[in-house]
Amino acid sequence: MTRSVVHRVKRRVILATAAVVTLTALAACSGPARPGSSAADRDTKRAQVLTERSASLRDSDPEAAFRVLRDAIAADPFYAPAHNNLGVLQLKTGQLNSARASFETARKLMPNDAGPHLNLALVYTAAGLTDEAESLYVQVLETHPGNTYALRGLLVLRTDRGLVDDETRGMLEQLAMSDDPLWGDWARERLRVQGAGLRLP
Repeated sequence: MTRSVVHRVKRRVILATAAVVTLTALAACSGPARPGSSAADRDTKRAQVLTERSASLRDSDPEAAFRVLRDAIAADPFYAPAHNNLGVLQLKTGQLNSARASFETARKLMPNDAGPHLNLALVYTAAGLTDEAESLYVQVLETHPGNTYALRGLLVLRTDRGLVDDETRGMLEQLAMSDDPLWGDWARERLRVQGAGLRLP
């Protein structure tokens, strides 16, 4: 597999994962109210509607999507999908510090949802903080066994660094049987190189 194909796979990790973990569901997404706040201070329904509206603007008018998501957060600061989706936009536009803060907020509000954890791992990867990213992928796999996006992200990080132990090899074998031809080919190539004792690129 050529280096350009490997880079294309990495880009696919970022874009596909960000798209999958864009959130709109209302269930279990609102955190506790601030001390002294009341239900009247939070318009969760409006936040949900605005968050869903932002999805249709994300590609055609990112600036409008930013504004709509900020309005959603103003309507309900504890509506996690708005924070997560704002982070997705910030990540795609290279605003890593802002994206990290948005995903951290979403993660605190939705600790059991894999999405914000996966997105935060992408921020760490983009920032070159591979140990932190790997730790998040491992956490997701512990709480969501078999999560495809965590598995792919973890394997890209490990194989890029030549870290192919028995556990990683087992994960590669699992991915090699994937129905996705691009990822299946990628995993099989990594297994071939590792089995031949060659240094991974």
